[in-house]
Amino acid sequence: MEHLMQVLQVHSLPIQEELDVPQRSVTRLVQVDGVHCKTRLTFLPKGIDVDAEALASVQPRLSGVLDQWLGLAQPGFPSLQRLALDPLLGPVATRFPHLRLIGYPDFFEALMTAILGQQISTRAARTLSRRYTGALGRPHPCGLTAFPDAATTAAAGPGRLAEIIGCPASRALTMHRVADWFINEHPLLGGDRQEIRRSLLRIKGVGPWTADYVALRGLRDPTIFLGSDLVVRRGLERLGYSRNPKNLDWGRDNSMATVLLWRFAHTLNP
Repeated sequence: MEHLMQVLQVHSLPIQEELDVPQRSVTRLVQVDGVHCKTRLTFLPKGIDVDAEALASVQPRLSGVLDQWLGLAQPGFPSLQRLALDPLLGPVATRFPHLRLIGYPDFFEALMTAILGQQISTRAARTLSRRYTGALGRPHPCGLTAFPDAATTAAAGPGRLAEIIGCPASRALTMHRVADWFINEHPLLGGDRQEIRRSLLRIKGVGPWTADYVALRGLRDPTIFLGSDLVVRRGLERLGYSRNPKNLDWGRDNSMATVLLWRFAHTLNP
């Protein structure tokens, strides 16, 4: 669970989540059927203890959301076993044998987080996300704030988004376009990962890195290798790889190769 806690520490927003590192737990609002359920996850050596304020009727769907977020139904061990035999990534895969892809509990959150993180550091992206969530998120009686939804984001308009977030007008315009896309186009795509990615790339302001990041962490597409990512490139450089990362392809293990390089690079620059 060390890797999971490390990912949460990097990406969690205090306004949105309560992260207790010593107790190895996180509390946040998880959306199920349009209702935000306060959910506390405690990470134990042999599993995860879930304490959710949710009706019994939504518990199965809540489990599905948690699987999507934490990759509980997609263990990384088989991919890591195969990558351990790779000449480039083998030593790193052997060093980190218990990784898994940590995504998002909500696809719209993955979209907005990716756009806010375009071409800036993770720390700067968290600052923008905190402003966005604080201004447009829905406060909950438990004291946490739910991540803004697509309808609220679209209604705000690009001008107000830029003002409250403190981001360039072009980025706010992209957020607005993607919120409209999520409302009007996304439901028509039927969850097809490749078609969703192609559709996103047709939106002005959404480039390959954003579409791939969303496919990786929002859709859990195992074939995505984020070779254009700066952190991934840093990890490759330290491994002595100096050629174009576009030449790298591990097929069904591409997503785990990305996670592996993220983890390795974090040890170089924690």
